[in-house]
This record gives sequence, structure tokens and C-alpha cells, in this order.
Amino acid sequence: MLQSLSTTFNVLLMIVGFGLVIVVHEFGHFAAARWAGVRVHTFAVGFGTAICTWRKGLGFRWGSSEKEYFRRLARDSHPEPGTRNTEPVPSPTEYRLNWFPFGGYVKMLGQEDLSPIPSLTASDSFAAKPVWKRMVIMSGGVAMNLVLAGVLFIVAYSYGIKEVAPIVGDVGPGTPAQIAGLRAGDRVISINGDEATTFNDLRLAAAMGSPKSPIKITVARDGEAEPITLEVTPRRGPDGMLQIGVAPAPAATLVPENELGDPALRAEYLRQLQDAGLGSVQPGMRLVSADGTAIPTDGTTPHNTPTANPLRAALESSNGAPVAAVFAGADNHQVEVSLTPQPELQTAQVKVGEEDYPARHLLGLVPVMRVASTTERAAKAGLRPGDVFARIGPVEWPSIAAGIAQVRAHKGKSLDLVVLRDGALISLTADVSRGGQIGFLTGDTSNTDTLIGFAKGLAPIARAPSDDAKSALITSADSSPFPASRLTPGLLPGSRIRAVAGTPVSNFRELREALKSATAAALAKNEPASVALTLELPIKDLSGAPRTEEIALPLANADIASLHALGWDGTQPILCFELAQFLDQATGPLDALNKGVAKTHYVVMMTYVTFLRLFQGTVPVDQLHGPVGITHIGSQVAERGLIYLIFFLGLISANLAVINFLPLPIVDGGHMVFLFIEWVTRKPVSAAVQNTAIIAGLLLVGTVFVVVTFNDLVRLFG
Repeated sequence: MLQSLSTTFNVLLMIVGFGLVIVVHEFGHFAAARWAGVRVHTFAVGFGTAICTWRKGLGFRWGSSEKEYFRRLARDSHPEPGTRNTEPVPSPTEYRLNWFPFGGYVKMLGQEDLSPIPSLTASDSFAAKPVWKRMVIMSGGVAMNLVLAGVLFIVAYSYGIKEVAPIVGDVGPGTPAQIAGLRAGDRVISINGDEATTFNDLRLAAAMGSPKSPIKITVARDGEAEPITLEVTPRRGPDGMLQIGVAPAPAATLVPENELGDPALRAEYLRQLQDAGLGSVQPGMRLVSADGTAIPTDGTTPHNTPTANPLRAALESSNGAPVAAVFAGADNHQVEVSLTPQPELQTAQVKVGEEDYPARHLLGLVPVMRVASTTERAAKAGLRPGDVFARIGPVEWPSIAAGIAQVRAHKGKSLDLVVLRDGALISLTADVSRGGQIGFLTGDTSNTDTLIGFAKGLAPIARAPSDDAKSALITSADSSPFPASRLTPGLLPGSRIRAVAGTPVSNFRELREALKSATAAALAKNEPASVALTLELPIKDLSGAPRTEEIALPLANADIASLHALGWDGTQPILCFELAQFLDQATGPLDALNKGVAKTHYVVMMTYVTFLRLFQGTVPVDQLHGPVGITHIGSQVAERGLIYLIFFLGLISANLAVINFLPLPIVDGGHMVFLFIEWVTRKPVSAAVQNTAIIAGLLLVGTVFVVVTFNDLVRLFG
């Protein structure tokens, strides 16, 4: 109940803030018109009919006061004989609040939407003013939005805004960043020659880049005396945006308690801590040391913000041995835990639809997809954390890539599922959103079981690779990079590997170590090998007992070398930390002014680049937000505090300035184009041309509004 009230309040707060941005924009037109001596009929916030109005000489009214105003004018212009009117003359300007709050307008004498070239000759009409004054009036709204953005940014930076530090955390396998040589812990100094101050600079540079042109990223790296410059070429990610495949660095602090207010969210996070070996550590505790190395408590710049990267590095370099980590609470109470790294598996890039997706495997043996955590949507479908997928649609025992492919193939439809839970098979039906999601985070069985499954696009285990897979994944005419796919007949998805060369195994960690042990002699001699695998098949014999089978897995020299080159993965505990952030705060009023002006300029430039990339096709339309999406995001920002809402409204105000100055007939930029033509040709553009352009502009803006609103609703409820 309290959460619902809080959400409603934040939405209302955002609507009020958005209305303020619009009021300031329209006030810019209004003030410029009054300065130019133009009579203003209406100063309106919102569209549609009036909720209430105020007019000098008449006062406050529910609804519009126009009829009363014109009756008063008629009465005063034709007074009855012998009468004397002592009431003040009402103002021609009506200030009104309309029902639909996302918009606003100023209606001036001589500027009618349906008659762009009015015949009015009154000296205080818009049309009677020289072109340069009309240009000032048209640009007044944009100017005020830029001023407002600057002021809001100055206020925000005076108090300080938490930003994500420009430090690399995770680098995805097979991603452009990994291919280019970017590493976890790299501190990004500059991007294409411009200083990088936040991690968002890196994300935006990728999103606004080109798949044909590399981004130059200069980083500082521990152990290197001089900065290193790398060239990274972005490519499309799962959301359709260009990206390079990096995540921000984890802070040295676990997610704090105040960010886990929802009981379900807190319970899920505590389960995540338990799974990572951090069950005795409390939310919000700070990492003090990792493997005996002290972690700094504070940094002086964004680039040396304390992170948990040393813990990840210690886990990855431990050769599988446990690593001691010490945490401290607010009362300096310390807790020491022993963390064990997970075995690194091999990774291949496979196609899921049109997207490249990293798929984990071990010599072609692929762990089965399972549910790591659920949202409310997935929980309603009956899914629980730990469920293993026995079937998704027609695919049995799917890998993560195969499972995701099936879910996305059923966008906006229902999907039949069978999950393995506590030894029993359970049938479920889940509704897939229009965005291709059920509402759970994926995991696999590598840490808990030796279940092997079907891998779409990754040389399917149950059969020979398809022609498409061969062309993309086979390194030579007679050699597949996935030894398990060479078996004929193939391995049956849903099988469990129970032993390797007689050594029992129960998960992929033990499987990997047993395979390494069984091939150690062959590695030393640089020879191929054949390893005996004992399988438990997903079928039973006549007595009801599981059937077992022994097969020989042939391994080439390169397969064995690749197996022994695998290291260790320290990602699981790192996921429990919050993002590494720093407080971006001005040192004084002048610095706040500089930061505000710089941020306004940056947002304006990025907005124009976004439109350019939109037309080039590198930014998908479904990434745009309309009023519904803006309000939703703003309400979430408001939960972080008033300063963050002020900062967000500064972004909105700067964006509104850009959008209003685009050369579209329905917005201020379009009117400026007509005025410029009139200034050059010494005569106004014909009414027919202007009306046609206005109608086209209305259709374009209306179409964009419908599309972005639809996308907003899909994101919220799809």
C-alpha cells in the first residue's frame, strides 16, 4: 500500500515537473511576444478544453472565460444611453490550464494555425511585426528551455549527482571490447579524444557510433606506465543498440539495505548472497580486503573510485583455490568469508535471431538453461529460482541461447514450458511480452549438475551441425571447434555425465577438472586423446532405472590445449555489489555554472546526434520514449531524491529545446524556416504551402507520438 502511494506521488511529482518545463517554454514565447508588442490571446498549459482560467479584470474561472470576455467587450463598446461603466477593461490575455498536460501553447493575434498568413492589419498583431521580431518570438521558448536546463543543472551539481565511474567491470567474451583488448579494471580516460568523466560516456559513444568506424578509447591500466589507446568497433546488441560489450565496475560496497525496501527484492538478494558464498555478510557492508590486499576506502577522482575489481582479479588468478575476503559494516564489525571461483567455460558467439549471443560450453557439452531469479511476471507463470528447463516450446533441454531463441520466437504469445523442480517435471504456460521476455534472469546447470542440452546455433549436441553453423563456427574443412558435435550418433539432450575415465563427476567444475586430468598426459606429449564418458540417459530401462551408456569422446591436440587454457571466473560474488559511483559535485558557484553550461551543451549535441543516428538506422525507433515513458522514468528517478528529479528535468528541458527547433512545420523550428524564407524572398510563403506543410508535420508528429507511446506501454505492460 505504502509502495503504491509512493509510486503515485512520484508520478504526480514528475507530471508537475514536466508541466513546469512546458510552462517555462511557453513563457519564453509569451515574454518575447509582450516585448515585441504583440497582443496575446491565450497562454495555455496543456491541450484540449480548459480546466480553469484566469484573466485580469475577470479573475479566476472554472472553464474558459472567452465568452464572458467577448460579452463584456460588446457591452462596453455599445453602452446603454445614460449609463457609465466603472469596471476595469478585461485583459485580452487568458491564462488557462487544459486537461491534457503534455504540451502547451501561446495564441497571439495574427498567428492562427488554420490561417498562417492572416489579413489582420492591427499594429499589435504578430503578422504586423518585422521578420526579425517574429524570429525572436519563435525562438523565445527554446531559449528559455536552455536557460532552465542550465539553471537546473547548476542546482543539481551544487548539491552533487552520483554518477557511475568510468571504470570497466565485466568484458563480455567475444565482444568488440574483448577483441580490441579492453580489460576489467581499465580506467577510461578519453573517448575519441574527449575526456571521459562517467561510464555513461562510454555507453553513449558506442550507441552514437557506427559499425563501420572504430571508437578510440584511451585507458589507464594497472602495471602500465603510459595510457593505452584501443580501437573498438561497436556492433548491435540484444536491444538493437550499438554497444561494445562492457559493464561498469562494481563498487567495493554490497547493495545497501535502503535499496532493498521491497520484501521480495530483499529475499531475492539474500538468496543471491547465499549462492555467491556471502551468506554471512549483510547488505551494505564494505569490502575491506581481498586475498590480503587492502581495498581503498575512498578515491579523489572518478578514475580511482574504489571497486571490487581486486576481488575478481584474486578469484580469477587463484587457480581454483578459495580466496579470503573481509567485509566491514557501518559499526566496523568485520566478517571474513572464503570464496571459491567458478570454472571458466569456453564461449562461442552464436546467432539468436539477428543478434550475436555468447554461449558457454565445454568441448561442445552445453549446460541446460535454468531460472536464476524471477520477477513478479515470471512468478505468476509459476516459475521459481532454480527451475531447470526440460522443454521450452518444441526444444528439449535447451541451452541458454536455444531457450532465449524460443522465447523471442513467441513474442506476444503464450509458450508451453516444462521445468525440472525437486526431481519432478512440471508443466507450465507463460505469456511472452511483446519485447520477447517472460521475466526471469537466466542461469545454467554448470554449478549444480552435469545436465547437457540442445544448443541452437552451437553445433547441436544431438545432431551434426547445420550448414549455417558450419559456415560460422567450423574452423577448417574437417575439424569442428566443438568435439562433442563430432559424435555419431550425437549425445542425447537431457543426459547427465556421471563419470570421466572412471572418475565420478556431479557438476561442470568437476567435469572440467576430470577432463583435464584425463588428458594431461596427451597435452604433455602434444598428442590427441580419446576420453571415456559415462552417461545417464533421460530414458529408463524396463525396470524403471535410468539407462547408462559409455562413449569415447575424441579430442584433437587443439581441443586439449583449449581445455587446459581455461582459467577461473570470479563473476558470481561480484554481481552482489552495487555499481562503482562517485559524487560529481561542483566546488563552488562558478564551477557549478561551468558544469551546468557544459552539461546543457552536451545534452543538446547528443540529442541532435541521436536524431541523426535514428535516420541512419543505428538507433532503433523502439528506444525512443514518449510522454508515458518519460513520466515513468521520471517517477523512478524521483525515488532517488529531489536533486535527481531536478537533474532529470534539466535533461528534459534541454531535449525539448532541441526537438522544438527541428525544422518541422508543427514546431518552432518549422516556423523559423518559413520566416527565414520570408526574410530572403521579401514575401511570406503561400498559405497553401504552409497549410500543407503543417498537415504533413501533424501527421509525422502524430505518428511518432503513437509509435513511442505504444513502445512505452509495451515496456511497461508487455
